[in-house]
Amino acid sequence: MVAGEVPSSFDAYKRKKFFKDARHYYWDEPYLYKRGPYSIYRRCIAEEDVQGVLENCHGSAYGRHFATFKTANKVLQSGLWWPTLFKDAASFIAKCDPCQRKGGITKRDEMPLNPILEVEIFDVWGIYFMGPFKPSSNGHNYILVVVDNVSKWIEAIPCPACDAKVVIKLFRTIIFTRYGIRRVVISDGGSHFINKVFEKLMKNYGVKHKVATDVLAFCMSFGAYGMKGERKDLVHGRSSTGYAKEEGGSHLEDQLDHPVEFLNSTGQASTRSS
Repeated sequence: MVAGEVPSSFDAYKRKKFFKDARHYYWDEPYLYKRGPYSIYRRCIAEEDVQGVLENCHGSAYGRHFATFKTANKVLQSGLWWPTLFKDAASFIAKCDPCQRKGGITKRDEMPLNPILEVEIFDVWGIYFMGPFKPSSNGHNYILVVVDNVSKWIEAIPCPACDAKVVIKLFRTIIFTRYGIRRVVISDGGSHFINKVFEKLMKNYGVKHKVATDVLAFCMSFGAYGMKGERKDLVHGRSSTGYAKEEGGSHLEDQLDHPVEFLNSTGQASTRSS
């Protein structure tokens, strides 16, 4: 192109293609430029300079080890071009040691995507029976605890046994009347929660009942945990809740008749301390 001569080995087709392609090139001593889309001129580089250009556009702080298409685009943005740009970029990245060590996430390593349930306060409750304890003065052995998922507010009632009647009573007299119809109730797989009476109640009010194995941790994180954490103080008559007697000794069983005040105060105290 510089000498103005056509190679003698070219036939008629190659000569025609040569002159057609030559219109996209411009010679400016000592560099050759190619005109690309939007009349942007990029400098053509020699084969021995390709490796250095790819190292700078891929492995340097500017390159940041992007994939083939982005690496090639960085070369074009730098104002450089050669015919096998994309092929050489793919070959270079395939041999790049940091890229091969890190690699990409394959489908074999993918984790399932679980949608996040958007809930408001008092929309989702966890329910769990605590006990059995030593019977209180009123004969209560258990506490039925319900914890709100958002606010961690606790509602509870003492009961002599853990059965479905207590669960129905809690929802009809406290949860539904005070907080309205809920969206989801989470419980364990106990027979006091998995029965026709409770399922009929949930169905009538349009509440979804879910069974989870970690509902114990969900309910005890603020309620039962705080209660068990203060068992030693309660036995010795020392508690920040004010329900234990001063040094006279009030046991944990004495609090079974006042579970709501005790659990909410201990739960809030444990929340503030954490």
